[in-house]
Amino acid sequence: MPHRDWIFQAIPDEFDFEGFIAARPEGALWRASRQALAMSPGDRVYLWHGKGSDRRKSAGRAGIVGRGLIAGPVEHRADDSPAARFWTDPGQAAGVVDRIPIRIESLSARAVIDYDDLFADPVFGGHAIVTARTGTNFSLDEPRAERLAALWDHAAIPLSDDERLAALHAAVEGLGAAWLSARLPRTVSRCRRATSDADPANALRYGVAAGSAERALWERYLGTAGAGRAALKDDFARAWAEPEAAPPRP
Repeated sequence: MPHRDWIFQAIPDEFDFEGFIAARPEGALWRASRQALAMSPGDRVYLWHGKGSDRRKSAGRAGIVGRGLIAGPVEHRADDSPAARFWTDPGQAAGVVDRIPIRIESLSARAVIDYDDLFADPVFGGHAIVTARTGTNFSLDEPRAERLAALWDHAAIPLSDDERLAALHAAVEGLGAAWLSARLPRTVSRCRRATSDADPANALRYGVAAGSAERALWERYLGTAGAGRAALKDDFARAWAEPEAAPPRP
């Protein structure tokens, strides 16, 4: 049976996410909803810090803050895991309900991928976690699972040369951050910064640091002796060409 991907949510009104993250637990028990029968050991889980009633406490935190794997089957039990002490109401831990064990792989004090970016994402946007926002367990279809994995895996990685080329192309052609994000494993906000850094108008107005990768790229195409806008467009097309479809089998 193929593994599935999930988002498991907790909100700060009910769960002390900050304390939980600071404690760096190796595992936790999470409540399992009516989708419990679809959950299996080995399924990927992303932990979602929901928006509580005090929006100031959620600022910069609402979104994906952790990732792990389902480590066992659903059981009808109280929460006796290392996470139990972080329920704001002890009765939430003591209650005997369906729970599923998670092995934590990583946690972050701030959202690795925040609510606004997922709401605006050209692939992920429209999912219930950013529209309805109520619930505990949210399943991901394959396109959204692949997209979320790519965004997570690239969150701390600097832009590649080809990604900077794409950002410069987007800036010059006025294509925007959403257009760029749809083509890169990058959030809309990261693409907005990339197009701003690459924008020739900003390079002239604010002076992109001499010797920076963005300035060197700008000089290569748009400087006094640059190759020009047409060359930039051609090089972007070559770097980001769609793979050809495989020929039909005879």
